[in-house]
Amino acid sequence: MKAIRLLVMLTMAVLSSVSGYAYEPLVQEGIVWNTSHEEREYNSSPYTVIDSWYFDAPVKMYGKTYLPFKHKNHIFGYMRQDGDKVYLLVDGDNISDIWYYNENRDRFELSTGDEVLIYDFGARVGDKYMSVSMDEHGFFHAYPEMVEVCVVKADTVMVNGHERRR
Repeated sequence: MKAIRLLVMLTMAVLSSVSGYAYEPLVQEGIVWNTSHEEREYNSSPYTVIDSWYFDAPVKMYGKTYLPFKHKNHIFGYMRQDGDKVYLLVDGDNISDIWYYNENRDRFELSTGDEVLIYDFGARVGDKYMSVSMDEHGFFHAYPEMVEVCVVKADTVMVNGHERRR
C-alpha cells in the first residue's frame, strides 16, 4: 500500500512539473532578447551584428504605466500590455507625428498621449487592425506611418504535447 501511495505521489509530482508553462507576457521589466542582422562595409565580407533589447523599470505617463523599450540605454518607445494586446505610446519624443488615411481618404492624426496597438496576440486569421510601420530590422521609425495588419497565419508551438499560440 505504501509503495502504491509513493508511486501515485511521485507520478503526480512529475506530471504537475511538466504539465505546461504559465503564460508570460511580452512586456515586463527585465525581459531581454537579441536580434541579429548582417552588415557590410565597402568591399568587405558581411558580418553579423547582434543587438540586445530590453524593457526597463515601469514609469507612469498619461495616467498609465509603461515600460521603456531600450537598446544600449537609449529609449526607443514606451509600451504596455493589457491582456493579449501590446500598445505603443505616442510620447511626442521617441514616437511622434503618426497619421493615416481611412478608406474614405479622411486624414487622422494621433496626438501625444495616444496609443497604437502594435501586437494583438488574441487575433485570429482574417482579423485586421491598424499598427505602426517598422524598418527592415523590426525597429520603430521616429515618424512611423500607420499600416493595416492582416493576420494570415497564427504561429503555434508544441509544449508538452499541446499546441499553443505564441
